[in-house]
This record gives sequence, C-alpha cells and structure tokens, in this order.
Amino acid sequence: MSFKTKTTGVIAAAALAGSALVALAGTASASPSAPWIGYGQSNTYNGVRCVQQELNYWIGRNTATKPAPYGYLSVDGSFGPKTDATVRWFQGQLNDSQDGIVGPQTGSQLLLNGDGNSVCYANIPSTF
Repeated sequence: MSFKTKTTGVIAAAALAGSALVALAGTASASPSAPWIGYGQSNTYNGVRCVQQELNYWIGRNTATKPAPYGYLSVDGSFGPKTDATVRWFQGQLNDSQDGIVGPQTGSQLLLNGDGNSVCYANIPSTF
C-alpha cells in the first residue's frame, strides 16, 4: 500500500470520526432565561451542579495569584458557603462585582471558560 493511499485512508477515517462526534454532541444552546444561582435565588440542582463543575474546571486550568478558598468543590448540587465563596472568588478573578450570584454576566464567563459540557448551557444563565 502506498503512502498516498494510507494517508487518504487516515484522513477519511478522521473525517468520519469527527462527523460522528458532531452528530452525537448535538447543539449546545445557552439559556438567557435560566434561573439565577446563589443565596436568595431559585436554585436548581442541575444549575448549582453545573456551576460547581465549571468552577472546578476553572480551578484546575488556571493558576491564580489567589487560590480558590476551598480548592475543588464537591459537585453535589447544593449551594452552600463553599460554593458561595468560590463564586465570589471566581468573580474577583474576573475583576467583577463579588456578589456571589451567578447571573448572566458570571454565567457567561463560566460557560465561555468552562469544560464545554452542553448540559450546563441550559442550566446556567448567560447573555448568549
């Protein structure tokens, strides 16, 4: 088998695999109408879980001058003091108002800098 034939086969296989991944992944659709998340908000289990997951991704990928207050969060879907403090820390990393509320501005930053989990796009408020 020639080099050209092998290369063509590899390229075709890669294209087919890429097409399959796109078909399986579906379309990620952000939700400007997702409920805000934080103390005093109508938190949902999936919304809080996604915030915790995206914050953990941020913590793992970024070296901040000020480390996250509690390190990695438990992804338990419960908005408590550790999640609140970590949201405030994240907002501070972005030079944002540190109110502990995940509204459209903070949610957009979590989604843009997160792990790309398409389930979270429907559960975290955003501007897009």
